[in-house]
Amino acid sequence: MGNYNMWIFICVLFLLQNCEGLRCVDRPCENGGTCMDSPSRCVCRPGYLGPLCQYPDPCQRSPCLNGAACKTTLLKGVPQATCVCQRGYRGPDCSLTDACANNPCANGARCTNWNGRYNCSCPPGYLGKNCRNDIDECRKPDVCLNGRVRQHARLLPLPVPAGVQRALL
Repeated sequence: MGNYNMWIFICVLFLLQNCEGLRCVDRPCENGGTCMDSPSRCVCRPGYLGPLCQYPDPCQRSPCLNGAACKTTLLKGVPQATCVCQRGYRGPDCSLTDACANNPCANGARCTNWNGRYNCSCPPGYLGKNCRNDIDECRKPDVCLNGRVRQHARLLPLPVPAGVQRALL
C-alpha cells in the first residue's frame, strides 16, 4: 500500500484528474466516490469533489444568502465557497444590504453604504440627500469668484459718546 500512497501523492502534486495507473481494485475514491476504469477517474457523490472525492463541496451547506449563487473556487488547492450576490446585496455571504446598488446619488456624487443606508458625498455646486440640488455659488457671500474674493461692506453709523471727537479713520 506504501507505493500506492506515493503514487497518489505524485498524482495530486501535479494536479492531474485522470492519472494513468489509477487502479479501482485499490479503491482510491474517498467519501463513497465510484472508481471508473476507462478512463481512470473517480465519480464523486453529490457534496464532494476533487480528483479522489477527498473534499467536501463548500457550497453544499448553502453559505450564501438572499438568493446569491454559490461558486466553488480553489484557494491553494483547497475548495472555497464564493458568493455571487444579487443586486442590492453585498458582503462575503451577501447578508449586507447594498443601499448604493441603485445609484441614488446624482451629479457624480460618491455613494457610501452606512448601516444599511446610503450617504452621498456631493461634488462642489450640489447639495441635498441625493445631490440633486444645483446651487449657485455666486449667490453665497464671501465666495471666491474667478480667483477673486467677493467683498460685501456696509457702513453703519455708530453713536459717539459725549466728549469724544469724531475722527476719520
